[in-house]
Amino acid sequence: MLSILLFFFFVCLSFVKAQETELFAATQSGDPFKSNLEGSDRILWNYSLGVERYFADKISVSLSYRKPFFLGEDSGHQKDNLANGFEYEYTEAYDMFAIDLESKYFFDAPDDGWYLSSGISYQHFQMNADVISVSDPNGTGGISPLNVGPFSDSFSIMPITLKAGHRNSGDVFVFDYYFGLTYNAGSGNIIHQYNDFLQYDSFKSISINVGIKIGFKI
Repeated sequence: MLSILLFFFFVCLSFVKAQETELFAATQSGDPFKSNLEGSDRILWNYSLGVERYFADKISVSLSYRKPFFLGEDSGHQKDNLANGFEYEYTEAYDMFAIDLESKYFFDAPDDGWYLSSGISYQHFQMNADVISVSDPNGTGGISPLNVGPFSDSFSIMPITLKAGHRNSGDVFVFDYYFGLTYNAGSGNIIHQYNDFLQYDSFKSISINVGIKIGFKI
């Protein structure tokens, strides 16, 4: 799917005459995880770097690299779970990145004022878990199917986003603020390794996005 997003973007650049090109940096909310940690202040935030091109009829298309990261308590938190008569203590950490393809329609001017945007993303997750200990609290003497030690798992989702925003555009610099909703397509179908023994962080269906963007025209 990532290759399809890139192909679509470069086809647009090849066949449509662009008015201007903009390089930008953005930062925004948008946490796909549910809060599974009681009393946790963990917050996921995002920064993006990308390029946007303006076309005729008040339309632009952008492609960006987005890096989610954790504020407050990081993702390497320790958890425990009781399953099949065994108690497991383990850590769970995530490394993520996303490629975002987005189109905008400006109501007021070709590159200024209020706009609506829609986008689709490829978001990849690398989960790194480490089973710290396995105990038999009931003293059954059985053998755990899950051993002490690290393991990793990877998966992807396809967020679909609808946003409204406002752009202040000068001769060189551009400033946006925006807000919207993201549907985390595919987040309900994730199957982890050892899913019957460990309780992994779960995902929201809908995330809220609020952010700002700064760019300059080239």
